[in-house]
Amino acid sequence: EILKAQVSREIRKKQASKKKQEWHSITRTAALRDPVNPAADHYPKEARAEEQILCYLFRQPDALESVMAQISPEDFPTELHRRIFEHLAKRLKEGYSFSFSLFSDSFTPAEMGRIIGIQARYESIDFSEQSIADCLRILKQKQIDVHSASDMNDTDFSAMIEELRRRKN
Repeated sequence: EILKAQVSREIRKKQASKKKQEWHSITRTAALRDPVNPAADHYPKEARAEEQILCYLFRQPDALESVMAQISPEDFPTELHRRIFEHLAKRLKEGYSFSFSLFSDSFTPAEMGRIIGIQARYESIDFSEQSIADCLRILKQKQIDVHSASDMNDTDFSAMIEELRRRKN
């Protein structure tokens, strides 16, 4: 009886250990859900806004100047979307017309899949000027949130307050 109880305890301990290892494996994988654009997991709202802006520019390349007047690549919190935006802007300014082949020389196959996926995800959505303005606002708001008031000099702090007042009105 004692031996049987001891063997049962050992079996339960091994099963519990195995379940614990499986759980750790699952949670580690879940933590890195997006290996192509890992920052998207940390900034989901901003990543969606970035994707919508990119898709809008894919469809409306003539709107680049208008968009760039409101945001810069530094406003993109995710590195992949920032690179896509910079590359697209550079190529469009060089006089190229939009095509997915514009990206093939600078992006990996996985990143190319993501770029095409952005277009496919928003294919049936017509972006209004208001929806793009909301996306731009989300990215600008993130930039303001990143800077804490204590880290700003007086000029930057005054500019931030003025920007917030302008948005409120």
